[in-house]
Amino acid sequence: MIEKDGEERVREMMAALGTREANIYRERCTGEVDLEILVEFLNEMGWFVEIVLENGNTLIKSYNCLFYEVSKEFGEIICAFDLSLIETILNQDVWHRASMARGDRFCSFLIA
Repeated sequence: MIEKDGEERVREMMAALGTREANIYRERCTGEVDLEILVEFLNEMGWFVEIVLENGNTLIKSYNCLFYEVSKEFGEIICAFDLSLIETILNQDVWHRASMARGDRFCSFLIA
């Protein structure tokens, strides 16, 4: 797929999938989505996440990558799904700090 469509197109497709899943989830919610609700949802998906406060910043740490095997082959372009999912659900900017695709022990996302 990457050879045919290119890395940027695959990244866009993964982000679109993340946005779609987030919008489906948001439709199920009856009120505002906060970090605790997001953590509950991500854990239901199998992410095994926790919220960590680090130097005054809020991080989401995930200890299970749903696309780990794929990301080992294709790298961080697959992570666009995770980033888009979290940003869309929280409706705020998120930065990808650590990545299992890069060899880190977990993925982490800094909440703006």
